[in-house]
Amino acid sequence: MSGTSHASQPGRQFTGIPRQFGKYRLLYRLAHGGMASVYLGQFTGTDGFRKLVALKIIHEHLSEHRNFIEMFIDEAQLVSRISHPNVVQVYELGSVNGLHYMAMEYVHGESLSWLLRRTDVPVPVCARVISDAASGLHASHELLSHEQQPLQVVHRDVSPNNILVAYDGAVKLIDFGVAKAEGSGHVSKAGSLKGKYAYMSPEQLRFEPLDRRSDVFSLGVVLFEATTRRRLFVGESERDTIRHVLDRPIPCPDTLREDYPAQLTAIVLKALARDRDERYQTADALHEALEHFIISGGKPVLSRDVARLMHSTSAERIAEKARLKREAQAELDTLGPGVSLKTHVRREETASNYTGEPRSTRGSSWTMLVLGLIAAMVLVALYLGLARRPSRPPASAGTGTTSGGMASRARTDATTRTIPPGQPDLDRRQGAVTIEIHATPKSATVLFDGGEVPNPFVVRRRARSGQATVIVRARGHRTRRLQVDLGRDSRWEIALAALPDRPGQKGTSPPGKAQRPTEGVPTQQDEPKRLGPPPKRRLFEDPYQ
Repeated sequence: MSGTSHASQPGRQFTGIPRQFGKYRLLYRLAHGGMASVYLGQFTGTDGFRKLVALKIIHEHLSEHRNFIEMFIDEAQLVSRISHPNVVQVYELGSVNGLHYMAMEYVHGESLSWLLRRTDVPVPVCARVISDAASGLHASHELLSHEQQPLQVVHRDVSPNNILVAYDGAVKLIDFGVAKAEGSGHVSKAGSLKGKYAYMSPEQLRFEPLDRRSDVFSLGVVLFEATTRRRLFVGESERDTIRHVLDRPIPCPDTLREDYPAQLTAIVLKALARDRDERYQTADALHEALEHFIISGGKPVLSRDVARLMHSTSAERIAEKARLKREAQAELDTLGPGVSLKTHVRREETASNYTGEPRSTRGSSWTMLVLGLIAAMVLVALYLGLARRPSRPPASAGTGTTSGGMASRARTDATTRTIPPGQPDLDRRQGAVTIEIHATPKSATVLFDGGEVPNPFVVRRRARSGQATVIVRARGHRTRRLQVDLGRDSRWEIALAALPDRPGQKGTSPPGKAQRPTEGVPTQQDEPKRLGPPPKRRLFEDPYQ
């Protein structure tokens, strides 16, 4: 579920997404991330056949950016070829009204991060979950091309959020959206980091060539945190977190938790070796070591033990999901199989992008007659207005129009930006607006509504009410946040100020254009600081939730 690591409370959020999405009907939203949202969908076949799937739908504001589309397609093509019980399955890749989607196996469960926040998971059960995840990770590392050549897959985003634990005890690895593989169509921007800093390997943070051992280190971080109940590398800022991963001494787990098994301590420390040659060379080797540890306890830990813990911890969550599914299913059943659900939404959803359709056939004849009369009157009025309109002479050379007043295909917006070749002419959309963001330095990462976008970022999209959060950050510079109005044209030029080299030294802004506008834009000092005890005493918490 790429880009959906920000798990959300299940709910009926359908803003901008029709309930009837192609051949699938959406019940409720499962998760929301910066790149896409995941919905519980239902496919209905003949003779009452029904199949629940997880539909991952890319956000509308990213649907016109080839970079994100390529990432999405690469993920689908990659995961669809992995056949393993510990990797989520992909059934289909498609597009509905320009929105790309991926139909995946629906895992009825929770993320490992959710589970660790709710209860103190016994060490043997943690070992079982991580061992199963390592098995799925090894299957992805071993993936071959159609020519039977190793694809050298590296997940690059192994974290508690991307390990799902089903209520029946099954463990599934998800979110290959930033995975690296030989021959993939998408190429990451040079100098960009993919994943979460606190779970990255040292070589990933140093921009060195990666192999499967990088994922072994990341899974070792997850194993450490799950079994000790403490964060390992998280700092007060991204810069601190990176410094911790590269230089901070790794504590022995048996010094942080009483009765911590010595055999498991050796496994954790080997997986976390900063020198990749000293780590487990494959995820399968880590899986085998964890299996030996589980067996050494004298009592096997099976999926049913994980399922028992899940049910004892998630009773309210299971009941809430059952209620949402029951209510949505009852609504779908009353509407019948052939009725579009675009207008069948709750009151708070009426401001979204649904198109009006009659709820039933009652009075449909009168409705069609009235609409036809109105349409005829409008056409007559337009004809009379055009007939009375005086003709205009042809436009002279150098103007922005062609003869007859027709707009040129190379249209420009309020800031005289010419639409680049290959980009669709979106000015035909009613109420379209242009948003431009230019960040300095050029290596800065720009996040638009939670999703990473190119720098500079230019988009032509349908105007709507509300604001989008923009975050601009770069290594060695202060992070900037601002709110962009989605209802009007805007152009932003953002120059990040350099961080001081030493504590107490005042940083200076790099030369460049002044930021415009600057009122109301908070700086890094305005952002809330992380509260609580120092990292070495901090219990497990998920900063990505």
